[in-house]
Amino acid sequence: MTTKPALSLERSLRRHLFWGLLVVLLMVLSLVHLGLQQLTKEFVAARLLHDAEGLLAALVLDPDQQLQLDPTRVSELYQRAYSGHYFAITTPNQVIRSRSLWDIDIAPFRNQTDRRARPAPTLAHWDGPKDQEWLSLELRVEKEQQALRIWITEDITPLGAAQRRFELSLLALLAVAIALLLLLQKFIITREMSVFNDVQQSLKAMQGGAELVFPSAIPLEIAGLVTEIEHALQQSVKQLKRSRTAVGNLAHELKRPLQQLRWLAQQHPDASTDLLAVYEQLQGLVTRELRRAAIAGNPSPGQRFNPRADLPVIGQLLARQNPNGIELQLNLPPGLMPFERDDMLELLGNLLDNAWRFAATLVAVSIAPRADGQGWECSVEDDGPGLSAADYEQLSQRGVSRDESGSEHHGLGLHICWAVVDSYGGQLSMRRSDLGGLQIHLSLPSQTQGD
Repeated sequence: MTTKPALSLERSLRRHLFWGLLVVLLMVLSLVHLGLQQLTKEFVAARLLHDAEGLLAALVLDPDQQLQLDPTRVSELYQRAYSGHYFAITTPNQVIRSRSLWDIDIAPFRNQTDRRARPAPTLAHWDGPKDQEWLSLELRVEKEQQALRIWITEDITPLGAAQRRFELSLLALLAVAIALLLLLQKFIITREMSVFNDVQQSLKAMQGGAELVFPSAIPLEIAGLVTEIEHALQQSVKQLKRSRTAVGNLAHELKRPLQQLRWLAQQHPDASTDLLAVYEQLQGLVTRELRRAAIAGNPSPGQRFNPRADLPVIGQLLARQNPNGIELQLNLPPGLMPFERDDMLELLGNLLDNAWRFAATLVAVSIAPRADGQGWECSVEDDGPGLSAADYEQLSQRGVSRDESGSEHHGLGLHICWAVVDSYGGQLSMRRSDLGGLQIHLSLPSQTQGD
């Protein structure tokens, strides 16, 4: 079963928050920009209208009944050349210009229509001289029964510069706020997700042989998930215990019928050969299942295989069951291996049991990393009688079982070994050992897990 690349939840949340805050930042800056532009326009328009009303009030009749501008009632801003404040008043007989216009031709900046009145003052933007940006107000009024046209404008370049400075300051402030929010989010996520590290450490401790104990403070959002994991593991342990107990009980219960079968064989000499053959076959099956149950011990789902801790225990158990002076030679790597402990005890226990029963003096087990670094090599061999070349070829076929004495249907139980090896996507092969007996060679990839 292949493993998909791991996804970083923290990185994903940080990325989504960053883009979300960036969109909000752009929206805020757009709204601020448009709002300030409108506010500037309304502010300048109100000031221009006020100045226009002041200019209208400053118009007086001279002795010739011509409208003239009273200079004492005009702001000094309109007296300085290129001051950024300008006006022009068109009367039926003349054009009154502010001194600030100096030699500027204002014809391109004025509305040239001949309509006598307008429902409201007209605002317009212009690119004025000397890199100025003008906002002009034009209106038509009457005074002293004379039609007047007032054009007044202001350079809003300083206001635009002030607006840009404000927007840049706001941008910097929002950028700092986003950075602080990202740091705060990282701190909160790291703190709140530390419970996942605690759960992971609990599972790792269980793989090392400790009892599974999840942390007590579990967030409500994942409490259901953790509870389901704990429940599933507990149910798996219970089911394995019940299964092994049932197999062990069945094997023990079969002992009495087997004894009766042997007694019948002794009472009926004419059928004793067939009955004893059946007895030996059943006795072998019962003995094998009892050995398997004893070797496997208590079930431990999720616990990783530790060869230096687990294999010597199997050797001690086999030595007690078969006290024939066999030496167990181990060449094992340190630490945990990426395989289920129950699977490896089932696999190696079965192979060691067979090697132990037919070895003369020595059983050797070797486990080492593969040359390509993508898995593990394991071999179990003995110095027993071994098998013939034809037997090696026959044993390579699935479903065939034979021990080193040549008896079929019991002994190695290769169908069990094949099932475990296949669950890891590995390979099993056999050959004559350099010790003289049988060698079982296993190649197990480490990137897959048993089902």
